[in-house]
Order: sequence, then structure tokens, then C-alpha cells
Amino acid sequence: LRLANAFTIHGGRTSDSNIQIDGFQIRNIGSFGNLTNMFPDMGATQEMTIDYAAGMADAATGGVKINYIPREGGNTVRGSFFATGVNSSFQADNFSDELRARGLTQVNSLKKAYDINGSVGGPIVRDKLWYFASARRQVNDTYFAGLYANLNAGDPTKWTYEPDLSQQADTFIIQPDVNGRVTWQANEKNKFGFFYTHQLRDVFGDRASVSPESANEFKLTTGYLASATWSSPLTSRLLLDARLATHGESLYNSQWP
Repeated sequence: LRLANAFTIHGGRTSDSNIQIDGFQIRNIGSFGNLTNMFPDMGATQEMTIDYAAGMADAATGGVKINYIPREGGNTVRGSFFATGVNSSFQADNFSDELRARGLTQVNSLKKAYDINGSVGGPIVRDKLWYFASARRQVNDTYFAGLYANLNAGDPTKWTYEPDLSQQADTFIIQPDVNGRVTWQANEKNKFGFFYTHQLRDVFGDRASVSPESANEFKLTTGYLASATWSSPLTSRLLLDARLATHGESLYNSQWP
């Protein structure tokens, strides 16, 4: 149910690594730093830094740290659009007569998967105030091998499982994201940034041995990161930097109706 990165360095644990947006951790609140319910939006990412050796004072662990830095916009309106998608026609399989003879009726296969990402940024006040906004939607939907909908689902007179061979069971993850950033160059020495990303998540069918009417559905109904930053280069050798963020998540587990 969470995105897990398995990066390790210097003999450390995978749980020592963490993912950040603009210097703020986006880890799953109830888990280790390498687990997150939020996917950084690459259309809204200006650059990415990977720290694997510095061991900075603000790092709680010595693992790999990946930081996605959001775009700020500029004096020219610019945008980008990315989309990719596939369905079952893009995938081959090894479903042979031998497997069919052993009782396998269907194999694990792709139902559909797509990623759509658009973004735009520009000036609100030239040389002073800029915006950047982005939206992304990801879907990954796959079929379970040998598992089907239950013909007896919803029938109080029957308590047995009878497969409906016309409806193969599937599992899916749907994750949309909307985010925006406003940057204000107050004067030559003071720069402020305000960033917000809001992500939901819907995960259905977490177990390959359970028919759809009994499958779990996990919904992340609240998932956000809001931040405010201030930076001030007082001299060529001294930079002041202050950051404040709030990160909220709310997850519930329901049954498919």
C-alpha cells in the first residue's frame, strides 16, 4: 500500500533511507522513512538531489536521501505535458497448453496502466512573484490468475464460492495529485516560497486468494504536504534558511460492496 524504496549504503538498512519534497520528509507517518504514500510529481520537479555520504546534521539516519525540489516558475509562461498508457494488448504471456492442462484457466496479466501529467508556470508580477501548478493521475490495474468474481455474491441463501468465468478478478491502484507553488522575491535579500500538494489513493484487491466481494479496499482520503520557506543570503558566505511544513494522512480500510 506504500511506495517503498530499497536503497542502502555503507551497510545500512533500507529503512534508513528516505524521500523528501523540498527538504521535507514525506514518509508514511506510521512507518519508516523509506515508505511513503506520496509520489513526487516529476512534471513539477525542478531538480533532484541524492545524498548518500554527507550525513548532514538534519538527517535522522545515515541512509540514502532523495530530495525532489519543486519548480518555481519564471517571467515566461511555460508548460509541459506527459502521458503514457498501455493495456492488455501490449503484454505477451507464457500461457501454454501444458499449463492449461494442469488446471490454470488464466494468467496474471495487465488490464491497464497509464500516467498523465500536465504542468504550467509563469509570472504573477514580473521579477517579483511567480506561480507553478501541476496535476498528475496514475492508474495501475492488473488481473489475478485463476481468480474470478463470485456468482453467489450478495445472495443470502448461498454461502459458497462459484466462479464467474466471464469476470476475472483484478487489483488496482489509483493515485491523483494536484500541487502548486508560489514564489515571492520580496527584495534582493529575501525570498519566500509556498508549496502545497494534495494526493489521494485508492487501492483495491490486496490478496490474490480472495474473491472481489470480500477483498479489502484501502483509501487514502487525506494526503497532503504544505510548506513555507524563507531564504536570505546575508553575505557571500552566510545563508539563512528557514522552513515550516505540515503533512497529513488519513487511511481507512473498507469492504467492496
